[in-house]
Amino acid sequence: MAFKNIQTELKDGIAYLTLSRAPLNWLNIEMMEEINTYLESLMKEKTLKLLVVQAVGKAFSVGVEVAEHLGDLAPKMIETFHKMFRIMDTLKVPSLSVVNGSALGGGCELALYCDMVIATEKTKFGQPEIQVGYFRPLPP
Repeated sequence: MAFKNIQTELKDGIAYLTLSRAPLNWLNIEMMEEINTYLESLMKEKTLKLLVVQAVGKAFSVGVEVAEHLGDLAPKMIETFHKMFRIMDTLKVPSLSVVNGSALGGGCELALYCDMVIATEKTKFGQPEIQVGYFRPLPP
């Protein structure tokens, strides 16, 4: 499978998912859909033993694309984002994130959702969106 925003490899039972929207690996809907497509394809792999999530660029991921938090895109963004974690749960194999650089917001959540994390001394984990103070009321 060829993707625009991620690189993938399956070798010796290890699935590699590499975020490749350098330099900061913003998670946009298109990228998350690619991730979901790849993760869904792994559900058929009988020899799968481990999922490795890693990245190229200056950051692991600085989170979900800010513009996609707004207006009509927000519900689709949230559903696509949450679907990554639901699929990871169904894989029933351990997952490992390899983090070098910043893992912020949704990128932090993706890294820390894995069963194991290997991080370099340059890694920074954070949830900067807490500073935004955005409140979205629940629908009636």
